[in-house]
Amino acid sequence: LPLCLISPVVLWVESFSKMHVEIVLKEKFLHVRASGHYSLDEMNAMSRAMFAALQQHPRASCLIDCSQVTGSPTLNERFEWPRFTARLIEDLPAIQRQTRFAFVASEPFLDPGRFGETVAVNRGVNVVATDSLDEALRWLGVETGSA
Repeated sequence: LPLCLISPVVLWVESFSKMHVEIVLKEKFLHVRASGHYSLDEMNAMSRAMFAALQQHPRASCLIDCSQVTGSPTLNERFEWPRFTARLIEDLPAIQRQTRFAFVASEPFLDPGRFGETVAVNRGVNVVATDSLDEALRWLGVETGSA
């Protein structure tokens, strides 16, 4: 039995006006799942909850699965959410700032040019943005059949 399947624990569940978010603690990574229609405020709330969970339960990897989120953020929103999230990383202890993040989404929510990834990387976030769950899990060093 793969380690990351052993007793996952749901840490946080929230249904906002547009999005539903669940944060699950797995053995090897934190799994953030979102669904519904995109909202910048709700993505920011998700990030705050994600970092609170990482502070309580440090993990080397975090999967942010937004593959079930619809909508098309504006260019400004594609800048603001990664910038907001990068600022939250500054509040983590130094060792946790090296956490690997994988962001999974589909176009048009995921920008084809990966602008948000560039914004985050330029602010020191160790992240990849992709439309492939398998690619995200490989980036995190997790076996694709064990998520």
